[in-house]
Amino acid sequence: MARARRKGRASVGLGAVDRTTCADYPAKVLHGTTRVSAKAFKAGVEPERVQRTINEWGDAILVSERDIPQQALMFSKHGGQGFGGRTLLEFTLRCGQRVLDLSDEMHRTRSLGIGDAAPVKFKSRPSFTDDMGRWLYERRVASGTEQDRPKGQAWATAVVDPTRAEFSGSEYLPLLTRYAKDRGYSAVRLADEMAILDRNLIESVRTVPGRERDAIAQQVVRCSRRPGTLFTESFDCPPTVEERRKERRAKAVMGKAWK
Repeated sequence: MARARRKGRASVGLGAVDRTTCADYPAKVLHGTTRVSAKAFKAGVEPERVQRTINEWGDAILVSERDIPQQALMFSKHGGQGFGGRTLLEFTLRCGQRVLDLSDEMHRTRSLGIGDAAPVKFKSRPSFTDDMGRWLYERRVASGTEQDRPKGQAWATAVVDPTRAEFSGSEYLPLLTRYAKDRGYSAVRLADEMAILDRNLIESVRTVPGRERDAIAQQVVRCSRRPGTLFTESFDCPPTVEERRKERRAKAVMGKAWK
């Protein structure tokens, strides 16, 4: 299933795409982690953060779709023998859960660890920025912060607008996590991976055996990834063979309808 070709319904008030697991988002995803963390996942308990793959999203769980598996594959073998070594898991997701699909708008980049840089790259001003600004302002009002130090909705929007000087790169991902959860999403999907925000989204867990993992690793690298890197190089992602077939069938149907 190719990122650029999967279009769902637009969610209310957002320009981003609102997807539902199993209906228009894959039911199975991959996660590379430590063996200690894998045992915790299988037991249905929350792993300690230090036992899980450390990432820029704090407690979010980064997963890969099977047709762009590089991120999960790298984390499944990187990191030496600490916590029992590494392994590759397959998560089966609960059906009917909402995923905020931002894959046409941003992807994760290498964290530079300097200044106020955001570890994500934006294609343009995200379509949901105004709504996110309203959400942040409303949270400030509800918490009393706005009364103590009034700054207004325009300031709140500027803080989450990457085209503005007031934009806070260091705060962006934590704010995006809280925003998505408050809007009823269990996960956020970027161009190169998905961040699971709610542990309850994971219905079951299995370890991917070595032979299956090798087969996954032999897939053609897609979405402008270079082998051995976690990150996309652009937002381009060519359609799969199956998607080309569907497009041809759709065009054929449309052609007959106009005759």
